[in-house]
Amino acid sequence: MKFSDFLDFIISGAFALLAFLWYLAKKDQVKTRRERGDDEMSTKSEIFKSWILIVFFIIFSLVYFFSFIGSLTF
Repeated sequence: MKFSDFLDFIISGAFALLAFLWYLAKKDQVKTRRERGDDEMSTKSEIFKSWILIVFFIIFSLVYFFSFIGSLTF
């Protein structure tokens, strides 16, 4: 196994971690906006944009993970 094979696994984990951290940060930000009484429509659009970005991070994570699995030879 080469290091470049494990690099796919590391990148996959980084995207998964990024998706999780993004979710936590945006969840706290939305809660704060609702407590302040900001416009509900803008809050919902932020939630929607955030979920789209999280889905893309998860897709990238899965792509790199399956690239890692595909590089394993038995």
